[in-house]
Amino acid sequence: MFSIITLPLLAAIIAAETIVLPTYDASDLPHLQGYRQGAFGPQPPHIQGKQQGAFSRRQGASGWGSNGAGGCSVSRGVATNPSDGSPGDGDPHQNYYHIQISEPISCGNGNCSVDETEANSYNIGFQVGSNSNFKPGEVAEWFQPAFSVQESWKTGQKYKCDGNPNGRVAIWQNVAHTAYSVWNTPSGNCGYSNSDYDTYVNIYRAPNQENVGGGFYCVRDDGSGYVRNQGDGYWEGGCAGGPQAYCGNGNVIG
Repeated sequence: MFSIITLPLLAAIIAAETIVLPTYDASDLPHLQGYRQGAFGPQPPHIQGKQQGAFSRRQGASGWGSNGAGGCSVSRGVATNPSDGSPGDGDPHQNYYHIQISEPISCGNGNCSVDETEANSYNIGFQVGSNSNFKPGEVAEWFQPAFSVQESWKTGQKYKCDGNPNGRVAIWQNVAHTAYSVWNTPSGNCGYSNSDYDTYVNIYRAPNQENVGGGFYCVRDDGSGYVRNQGDGYWEGGCAGGPQAYCGNGNVIG
């Protein structure tokens, strides 16, 4: 189970010494099996969204915003589910983005540690996916529902992890997200065919406020491959519902 460090606690210790986090051996992290074998998201979400076409408008509406007088606008709200564009509760679920924020440290013949001098802060932005095809080149647009989520989360650096002889060690963070369905209905002068005005559904994945359900932890290995490169990450599935205590299910998702 991951340890959670809340924002009030971080504020209280901001001027204190480096925090020593709990450390997990490879055998303690069975949910990383898929990750170790390559079934993981190859880039942090703020990069992944740009590369994989995570955009919030439907394919074919190439004239949006520039096709004559009046322009185009899109109304949005939480949908019943990913396949139903009618208004609903958003069908929220928990997803967890695990990211290695430090350089890997090899211990050699003695003990070693990794701390904030080897760590980076990463800005983990929201993602937008869809149950239909994407239009390359369009930009994702932030939509915030009633859930306690936010547009981005910045990882921290003031942590320390201890490693074992002949092994490697790294600092990781679990950034908790809520995934929810959003209906989109274009109006105005949006394109060249009536189909450009159809309601469609996107799936938003947004960081939980105060990283509820997430936290920092240490990972060490003895050659198993659980310690990766700085900035590597993967998605893990969770339970139904909005922001809540950690409820990961061990399934690595794309």
